[in-house]
Amino acid sequence: MHIIDKKEFLRSFAVRPDGSLNFLLGAGASVQANIPAAGTLIWQFKRKLYCGAINVREEKYKDLESERNRNIIQSYFELQGNFPTLYSPDEYSFYFEKCYPNSIDRKAFIQRIVQGKNPSIGHKCLGVLFDSKKINHIWTTNFDELIESGIKAINNGASFEVISEDTKNQLSNLNRLPRIIKLHGDYRYDKLQNTSNELQSLEKNLHGYFGSIQSQAGLIVIGYSGSDNSILQAFYETVNSSNNPFPYGLIWCIRKGQQPNSNVINLIEKINEKNNNNLSGFIEIDGFDEFMFELYVANEVTNPEIENIAK
Repeated sequence: MHIIDKKEFLRSFAVRPDGSLNFLLGAGASVQANIPAAGTLIWQFKRKLYCGAINVREEKYKDLESERNRNIIQSYFELQGNFPTLYSPDEYSFYFEKCYPNSIDRKAFIQRIVQGKNPSIGHKCLGVLFDSKKINHIWTTNFDELIESGIKAINNGASFEVISEDTKNQLSNLNRLPRIIKLHGDYRYDKLQNTSNELQSLEKNLHGYFGSIQSQAGLIVIGYSGSDNSILQAFYETVNSSNNPFPYGLIWCIRKGQQPNSNVINLIEKINEKNNNNLSGFIEIDGFDEFMFELYVANEVTNPEIENIAK
């Protein structure tokens, strides 16, 4: 497993050309803006199903950090059979769909947990990088609008496009505006791509567009584990179809002490072998906000609001 020295990368980031690096943000990038991560939601879904089955109020199992409560809830599902094993990659989509079988209800659930949330300092730092043209593509698996809000907090008149499943036809237009691409859909106007069957059927042209862009630029991944095959497949298609995939490196951020997904380790090894360099690898970070602020400082484009928050 290739570990990249963070300070070394920050120096590289500062001198690399505008547009040579893009971002992919997963759910971990929204936690500091008080949107629960997938692991938290899984336990909420389990609690709701368990309490409904035994006819008790959820308040009785309010503390989901309690090992006792988790063991009680998990034991129930293990006794039922035909449920995913604890911490398996299928848990999120399985329990979400089990809890809310109708897509309209899943949509309403997502809308409820993301509405009214404000961008963290990390999203605003990302907004500075986006507004200064340091980056021009942000891919995300998230349903929230924190990326857009972070950009608008920096420049309310910023011009950019939001592309999702419902607007994928815009990929081929001649517009060259910076883009935010929602890989799992956007609750505002299209079907949510968040259950197993939906995750496996991400549109081919989104994969193709990902490959065409990432054959020309590097990618920084933050808050995403690489656990769903649909998106990871887009990475492998890029590697297999390009002579020089991720030419400025695939930089996968992990929290200190975290063990990355074995499929991601394999992916990065393939990229380094094909490009015959060691630009791709893992960077250990303290968190999304902290790392984005470090990138903001390295880029040397200051913003008064961010400077005040940092103080």
